[in-house]
Amino acid sequence: MSTQWCVLIEEQVGGRERRQWELTGVEASGGGRAAAEQLADKLSRTYQPRNPLNPRGRTRYRTTDGWVVMVEGMMSEFHFRLTLAERMPG
Repeated sequence: MSTQWCVLIEEQVGGRERRQWELTGVEASGGGRAAAEQLADKLSRTYQPRNPLNPRGRTRYRTTDGWVVMVEGMMSEFHFRLTLAERMPG
């Protein structure tokens, strides 16, 4: 059985007083870990999170297993994470 690598997308949801992290997507890389790394890099530049509604800029941070991206909105900042993950059989 071949390994399936993907990118987990987690983002902050909720209002200013009550934000929480939520898994909002799983993107298959179609290949191994290197393909997942390339996909995460692309998503760190192009993914449009639920918040903020009118993004004005983003700052990307490369981590050991993915990216943390801060997206600046008109009134506040939101974050999302892209984590490389290997899908394992249940």
